[in-house]
Amino acid sequence: MERVVYIVLSSHIAGTERHVLDLMNGVKRNAVFTPILIAYPGAFIKQASDNDIECYTVIDNKLTILYQLYRVIKKVHPSIVHAHLGTSGLYGRLAAFFARVPVILYTDHAWAQRNIDLSALSNFFHIIIYRLLSKITNKIIAVSIPVEQYLLTDIKIPREKLIRIENGIDSILFSTNNKKTDLKDDTIIFICVGRLEKEKNQMCVLLAAKELIKEGYDFEIRIIGDGSQKESLYSFCKNNNMLKQVRFLGYIPNKRLKEFYSDSDILILPSLRETFGLVLLEAMACYCPCIASNVGGIPYIIRDGVNGYLFYSDNYKSLAEKMEFVINHKDIIPKLAQNARNIVCRDFSVDKMVRRTEEVYIEELKR
Repeated sequence: MERVVYIVLSSHIAGTERHVLDLMNGVKRNAVFTPILIAYPGAFIKQASDNDIECYTVIDNKLTILYQLYRVIKKVHPSIVHAHLGTSGLYGRLAAFFARVPVILYTDHAWAQRNIDLSALSNFFHIIIYRLLSKITNKIIAVSIPVEQYLLTDIKIPREKLIRIENGIDSILFSTNNKKTDLKDDTIIFICVGRLEKEKNQMCVLLAAKELIKEGYDFEIRIIGDGSQKESLYSFCKNNNMLKQVRFLGYIPNKRLKEFYSDSDILILPSLRETFGLVLLEAMACYCPCIASNVGGIPYIIRDGVNGYLFYSDNYKSLAEKMEFVINHKDIIPKLAQNARNIVCRDFSVDKMVRRTEEVYIEELKR
């Protein structure tokens, strides 16, 4: 079987890493290609190894990382190198090019708009580097419509270099029988899952919750995740006497998230930037509809009033209105939940994602 090396220079497990794990597991299951992972030491590569994926570690050292990748690639001798995320895309594609790998692919999970945290000059250099790297890349895979559009119109990547393959999840893995049908007398439980970082914008949820608490509404918010904003978010709740209704549950392993989605009524995703939003699919597969900000790829997953609701990004009053509506109309949640599950199973299956990716592998090897 042809070997495919996946390069993801990461140690933790977040959305992209879960995507790659699902992809490698699917490729391994189909037995057409042999998946191999190169990553930093940590939870991500341990999970892949536990799934019987052949793994190689490299050390996070910008002076030697290119050479480290080159050596592993030469040792493994793959037919395809498939890199994910920016740093991996830079060093991984260069190493594959120097190692004369026949097919070099890159999946863009992140770039749907210019990085507002960088200066205009830095963004300009990022664009130039991206264009140059595209010349040694057989195909660039965009995970959502906004990513595809941005690469075409702003980065000026040639149409023939691009293909869109949206993320998918294992709806069987995330299936659950714990579907609520009668919420009349229940307290609504909102859940918020993600890294506690500024771009994930959990503060917007807390500001909305503060408004609803002042109006006397009864609900609970469970915040899952860890990050640099943890202390400030907790302090905000403590200072505003919100800890009875807001619970910080910390980091939860991905294999246990199903329990929390199943026990919750609505997922809130308040991100400032989100090219896709894999957490939405996970929640929806567990009959948990979503309230999410209308940014990036989210509006292509959440259909307002069908499987959840959209609110204006970084507008806590808009979010509070959606939360208030759900609290006052509990009877609509079972229908939203069923629609959410149906949409995931129909449009966002992991089998479809793996199949389309393998089709790209086969087509590019033929070339």
